[in-house]
Amino acid sequence: MANVTGKFGINWFDTSFLRLMDDEVDRNLRKAGIFVVNEVKRDLSTQGSKTSESATQKHSSPGDPPFRQTGQLRRSIARERVGAEERVGSNIKYARFLELGTLNMSPRPFLRPAVIRNRRKIANIILKGLSK
Repeated sequence: MANVTGKFGINWFDTSFLRLMDDEVDRNLRKAGIFVVNEVKRDLSTQGSKTSESATQKHSSPGDPPFRQTGQLRRSIARERVGAEERVGSNIKYARFLELGTLNMSPRPFLRPAVIRNRRKIANIILKGLSK
């Protein structure tokens, strides 16, 4: 048999094993992406919501997640597969401005905090079943 390289850079001489490994990684990446989408949506539903103290505020404070105003940002959070990557984000233009800030506005991050807070869980989801 010839040496075969899978799409994740694994060199192996048995193509059936390589296919099984690629399929397992694909499934786990998809599960991790779904987990992150759910975490971001949960955060956008609960964090940054107006409290009685800030009922007069129209916007979240710098560094805090955005206030939920219409729910459009939350509904736009999705995942997509690009090659060997699972990407989570939004297709709404202002999502980037909220996450990273602009010259005139400090960031109101909502994606990165969810990933950073859950990095161990995400790694466990991706690696589950691969160490057998």
